[in-house]
Amino acid sequence: MKYRHRVLGFLCLLAAITYLDRVAISVAGPRILNINQGVSGCQEGNGIEVRNFGVSPTTIRVLIDGNTVTQYQKTGIVANGDADATITDNIVTGIGPQPLIAQNGIQVGFGASGMVKRNQVSQNEYTGPGASSGGILVVGGHHWRWL
Repeated sequence: MKYRHRVLGFLCLLAAITYLDRVAISVAGPRILNINQGVSGCQEGNGIEVRNFGVSPTTIRVLIDGNTVTQYQKTGIVANGDADATITDNIVTGIGPQPLIAQNGIQVGFGASGMVKRNQVSQNEYTGPGASSGGILVVGGHHWRWL
């Protein structure tokens, strides 16, 4: 199942499973395949995405365990914002070497905290200029804030 959200007239998010501003969730066991637009550098196409940037957010506690996420466009598993994610025992496989988009396997960022262990992450390889891909990306840090 693919979801698209429209913001200012543009299709801005392509994701299989998206959780926004929830209190506690668990994603265990699904196979998430081919969340992409084909050959494209568009910065969307996440397999599992958890975001919590509410006005007065309560920390989301999320368990993402035992999933297979493959052939995504941007990132396999994402936890951003006021989220505490446990990401374990997943198979996360990107498209492989390609010049259009810097894929990331698992991302924890922009205020999120978490534990990432026993995952198999592969095929996130960017061959274009000016950027790089990552298997596991931690971005933003503990003191990150929206400006």
